[in-house]
Amino acid sequence: MSDRSIQIQHEQTVSDRFSKSMTIACLAGSCVHLFLSIFYIILGVPEMVVFATLTVVLFLFWRQLFKNKFIELPFVLASLNAIIGIILGEYFIGWESNFNIYFIILVSSLFLYTGWKFWKKTLYLISVFSLYLLLYFLLSNHHPKYTINSEVLSYLSLVNTLSACTYTSINSAFI
Repeated sequence: MSDRSIQIQHEQTVSDRFSKSMTIACLAGSCVHLFLSIFYIILGVPEMVVFATLTVVLFLFWRQLFKNKFIELPFVLASLNAIIGIILGEYFIGWESNFNIYFIILVSSLFLYTGWKFWKKTLYLISVFSLYLLLYFLLSNHHPKYTINSEVLSYLSLVNTLSACTYTSINSAFI
């Protein structure tokens, strides 16, 4: 085999593994958001219940897109959904809930898939970094709409951190 055909075969293998890891991650994400819907019902944050429930459906849709080898579209849509979730979480529940940890998913997922062109990676990273700074300055001192017990917030922060790390680990395990 020539070096070029070996490289093409390697790229296809990496793309297949990434698609498989993302389908599994999307299924896991839909399960997590189903539990989050129930959690937000208990906390009494109806806006987050609606968001989490819609995200369950979106994760199942994205899973199908990844399964059919559409990589960039579900990735961009999931990134937008994550950003909206971060904004909603910070606005309604507060900065202490640690929703901002999900920015790590956005950055790490970008590096796990090697098929991105350099300019797309650069634009994406600049956008994510700028958005993070903007959200930090706008929402870190914002008083949330709902007052939640600080002990519950500490557990929510822990769950958000574990969720972000688990998602990143699932993806990296398959690459």
